[in-house]
Amino acid sequence: MEKIILLIPGIPIIIAFLLLFIGKKESIPKISIMLSSMIALLALYGTYYVISNDTQIIGFDGLLVYNELSAILVPYVAILGLVIRKYATKYMWDEAGYRRFFILLNFIFASIYLFVMSNNLIVLALAWQLLSISLYLLVSFNVGSNTAVKNAKWVMIIHKAC
Repeated sequence: MEKIILLIPGIPIIIAFLLLFIGKKESIPKISIMLSSMIALLALYGTYYVISNDTQIIGFDGLLVYNELSAILVPYVAILGLVIRKYATKYMWDEAGYRRFFILLNFIFASIYLFVMSNNLIVLALAWQLLSISLYLLVSFNVGSNTAVKNAKWVMIIHKAC
């Protein structure tokens, strides 16, 4: 049962693919918030399990680990993700790429979860690259604006330099 915690980085990707097939605009934030709540609950359960048993949850041949640091950061990011999704529900309503915004947001959170739970340098680098590309696409969301594209280039430069 405790290995289910290791699916946390995959759930936002599942949400993103589900959002591709949703027809009604009103359903996009509902599905995203509902499934993201499941991530927050899984993260809180994982925190309880790690703290109460004083052990780590290791899976996928040691590529992902849910340890004391993950037990602090993953619930924090999950709850912050819920707040961002709830705020974006009304704030982004009139934007043309409403669905695209939520899909990119889910990819960002998937890469953050993968980044926090990684136990391997290759997985860490992969998560960093996924985060960098997702942030670039999200910052350049408004492609009609030159400043958005210029700022997105700065995001890529800063992420590649770090």
